[in-house]
Amino acid sequence: MARHARAPITDQHGAAKGGDAKSGPAKDEAAKDGAACPEPAPLREWASLPRCTRCGRRHPMIAAGVDASASSDAQHPAQIPAGRPGTGMHFEDFEVGQVFESRGRTLTESDLVTFAGLTGDYNPLHTDQEYAAASRWGGRIIHGLCGLSIATGLFSRLGILDGTTEAFLSIETHFHDVIRIGDTIRVVTRVARKRAAPGQPTGIVAFEAQTFNQHGRLVQRGTWAAMVAKAEAVEKNGESADDAVSPASSRPKRTGTDG
Repeated sequence: MARHARAPITDQHGAAKGGDAKSGPAKDEAAKDGAACPEPAPLREWASLPRCTRCGRRHPMIAAGVDASASSDAQHPAQIPAGRPGTGMHFEDFEVGQVFESRGRTLTESDLVTFAGLTGDYNPLHTDQEYAAASRWGGRIIHGLCGLSIATGLFSRLGILDGTTEAFLSIETHFHDVIRIGDTIRVVTRVARKRAAPGQPTGIVAFEAQTFNQHGRLVQRGTWAAMVAKAEAVEKNGESADDAVSPASSRPKRTGTDG
């Protein structure tokens, strides 16, 4: 069973959808003359990167400072549809520095009420408008853990771990700002490190995850670690299945006649 390398998942927004964090004469001039993508930027500044002059999306080539306008189709990362079972990336496919950006999702009143009912967290900052209005936030806010849960869901929708994740090992999160009802969040993750487990069919991949609101403001940041299946182990299992024979076919064939 051959293993096919997968290009990193990139921003799945269209060029026009979601707008651009940088606009105006500078951006128009860059698009006109096919200027090279900007120099590498920290992940926290990912939201402020201009979109690629070739495909209109933010992707790892921009973060790497590659001139996408001069790259070949083979070099330019393709957009991989999410949600197809079995298309997740294996441990070997991940490289430190790869960046993946999710779609956005707007958090609603229903999300807040459902989460409060599910968890039993009826803190008045979330459920009492009069109380919350007198707080430093000036109104009700989304539960921090609700935002984190939806962020992990957005990450899952990328499909990069679909069918290849054995377990989530840890989630470490810092809350930088509140999420309000009506805010739209998206998640940008970067492969921070990976560690193979010798003799094991899996390895550990750690992602630096950052959640931004619709204004490009960082609201949550943390590290998520997952146990990811190795392709070699999957291939070996596939070969073992192909080599398996039924009891009937394993019986020795009789030749000649009995004496």
